[in-house]
Amino acid sequence: MIIFDWDGTLFDSEGEIYRVARRIFERHNLTLSSEKFRHRPNNGFEWYRTQGVSLSDEELESSFWELFDTSRCGLMEGALSVLGVFQDRGIPCGIVSAHPGNQLLERTLHLDIRRHFDFVIGGASKKSVVLQEVCQKANRHPRHTYFIGDLLSDIEEGKEAGVMTVLLAPEDYPHRHHARFHVTKLLDLLRLI
Repeated sequence: MIIFDWDGTLFDSEGEIYRVARRIFERHNLTLSSEKFRHRPNNGFEWYRTQGVSLSDEELESSFWELFDTSRCGLMEGALSVLGVFQDRGIPCGIVSAHPGNQLLERTLHLDIRRHFDFVIGGASKKSVVLQEVCQKANRHPRHTYFIGDLLSDIEEGKEAGVMTVLLAPEDYPHRHHARFHVTKLLDLLRLI
């Protein structure tokens, strides 16, 4: 079984998340370089606070979704090909993401990819728990399940769940050694899995 994170893995939202983060930083008279943003360990609100943005989780979440525009995002390069190959191979696939569930389902339908997934779970604040539940429900041992994410936090959640972790990130991503496998583009998954 293959489980994908959504943002930055299948959904090319990195540029939009960066745009939103820059706007939030600007509101607090801070600057955010693309390098600092690219090397962040997660998208969590605690990271914003470590960078000097003094807002509560609720305030950050409200600001983020007020500014975030999904229409500026599309599928990652190679996503349709990879999903089609996995479907042809009969490999069950799903999505587990912290992205709000209603928006996630809406985007998968809008992008006409919902048919490739056995399940789509959004709003997963603790992905490790959801990954374990999905494995149990599908009667799959976690060691026979791959979780593909783009941040250190995804890899840590996957490890906690006991699944095989695959990091989709640039070669210079500082946390790439934490994952069991590392790929720089989605199409590389076809050689791995």
